[in-house]
Amino acid sequence: MCLGAFFHGIYAIARNGLWDDPAEAVTGSIYKRFQKVVERSNLKEDAAIYLTWRFSYLICHTVFAIIWGVASIRSWIPERASYDQMIAQFPSTIQASRFETFVTLVSWWEPFLKYVWATSFLLVLCAVVLASPALAVRHATLSRRLVWFSWVWNFVTPFKILMVFPIRSTIDWPGVQEDLCVTVVSRALRSPGIDISSALASLQEQNLQGQSALQSLQTAVQEQSSQDVTINDLPVRTWCQQQGSNWHNVFCAEVMRCVITADQRCREQVCAGAPASEQNMCQTRCLEYAPSSQRPEAVAFTNSMATECAEFQSNGWGGSTPNRTTPNSTTGFPDGLNLPSECAEVATQQMQMFNMLTQQQQESSEEQCSYATLAVNNVDFIAGILVGAQAGMLLIPSALSILGGLAESLYNVKALFPGHQEVPWILVLTSFQALPIYAAMLAVIQQLMGNAMLTVSCISFVLWIVLPAFTGMRSRKLHAGSEGRWNFYRKVWVEYGLRVPLIIAIGLSVSNFMRDWLGTDFLQDRNPLPILIFSALEYYARKTLTAVAGTDVMISTFLQSETWRAAFTEQDIAANKDRIDALCPILLSSSKTHASPADVAESETKLQEDASSPQQPQNTTKGDAQSLVVSPHEVQEVHEVHVSDGGEVNESSDIDNKSSSLH
Repeated sequence: MCLGAFFHGIYAIARNGLWDDPAEAVTGSIYKRFQKVVERSNLKEDAAIYLTWRFSYLICHTVFAIIWGVASIRSWIPERASYDQMIAQFPSTIQASRFETFVTLVSWWEPFLKYVWATSFLLVLCAVVLASPALAVRHATLSRRLVWFSWVWNFVTPFKILMVFPIRSTIDWPGVQEDLCVTVVSRALRSPGIDISSALASLQEQNLQGQSALQSLQTAVQEQSSQDVTINDLPVRTWCQQQGSNWHNVFCAEVMRCVITADQRCREQVCAGAPASEQNMCQTRCLEYAPSSQRPEAVAFTNSMATECAEFQSNGWGGSTPNRTTPNSTTGFPDGLNLPSECAEVATQQMQMFNMLTQQQQESSEEQCSYATLAVNNVDFIAGILVGAQAGMLLIPSALSILGGLAESLYNVKALFPGHQEVPWILVLTSFQALPIYAAMLAVIQQLMGNAMLTVSCISFVLWIVLPAFTGMRSRKLHAGSEGRWNFYRKVWVEYGLRVPLIIAIGLSVSNFMRDWLGTDFLQDRNPLPILIFSALEYYARKTLTAVAGTDVMISTFLQSETWRAAFTEQDIAANKDRIDALCPILLSSSKTHASPADVAESETKLQEDASSPQQPQNTTKGDAQSLVVSPHEVQEVHEVHVSDGGEVNESSDIDNKSSSLH
């Protein structure tokens, strides 16, 4: 017996909250308890129905929230192993400590959202207690405010944080630039071919004009000249710290181009007449060899070195590129040295090999500089994609639940007041107001990473957004009372039926897209379908909270509007009527702005007859055969609708005839 009562209570809560609405929630003993409380407070029966629905729906939200919280138990603890693995895939030259703050924040983001939700959940529990039969009437205002604050805290907090604080900015970007600078400079110093250290020293001795960066770099190189740069790179790192983010332009566009250009000109002008015994020194360290040689070519070149890089700088660092020596070129080897043919052939081969090394060194230097720029951009891009994907997985269900929850709250208001047209028009306007925003976001995503599967998702999602507008357009011309309410239910059921194939299409297409585009590494070998199911569970947990908060707000504002309108003076009513009469001929068709006096009189007579005929109320449930019960208040509402909308008089007369046949 007790077990049966328990299950019947669960059924009553589920039906009142998930199936019925604030106009039909009359199932079980919970409704009878609210009915007694309302009677003691001298309130009407409709208040008991609304309180029953609200209490039952809050309990349903609590159940959904608990299931979602338990299903996501692993998300309550920060998990950074996957992020550390991603960071480990970055170039080894970039220190992992540069990403420590970023990884910590990203790994704690999902637990943070869970704690925000837990705080909101505690507020909802307090609201549920205050919405119980014993306290519902006395603390109705406090219960509503707790639900509103819970909703604001749960939804606004994560969106606000992500909008004002870019998490990827916590990456130590100056440190990343510094690591790349040290890598590029160190590799340039170790590269075979031209002795970069010797060339820097020779250029510094000539007191080059405007080359403070080159001189400071040479000082750093001299400090660690006796050490392996891969073991102790502190002097070069200090230079990189001094240059900051501008190191790329200074080293790649100024220093390296100056060194390569000067060395190339030196070998072309000086090494051509150098003795065979000095060719190796001249080719590898030409800038150091030229000042020590007394030959006229060397002296002339040495005298011109003071303005070597200054002239190059005046022509623009990025405007020209040093001429590359071809691998088979013999430039710089003298023809008049009277060497034996065997020696000349060997010397020529050695010079060709050195020219090839020089060319490779030049290309390697350019590639290293390009690598540094590409590495920074890639790290920034990967970090942004990582945070964006994580934020999307966590926030998109919340955003969608707002649409669904607000639509359900409007449905509840329409069920309470089916004869009013404001609610259907709000459904239409809000749906099409959100449509361009979501369509623009989907178009951007489609162009960035879209494929056929994502196209299916985008189209299905757009149709999902438009469905409430479809229901709103079909429910504009309903009338007050039970018949109008049931007509509205049928239209909502059609919408729910259309949502089923859309949600299946969205789930399958998004699952395939995530597997194809993101890959198993990002998904950590997890099936995307359970992720979508978990997201759907989160969606309903948040949607139910939005529906309760939204219904409270919608009904409150609707009642305030109606109360304000009822307090209009005759002068206010006349002013509104004059404005309506002036605008109707312009904005409405003639069939809706004019009605014949005979039709109006016939409608009024039939309404009076229906109002005077006795009616026997019957308790009905959704889907059962029922008798139409029309109260005098509902007749007055129908009468007002017909008088204000003359074009619907004939239609209303047909409805009245159908109503009479039901009696």
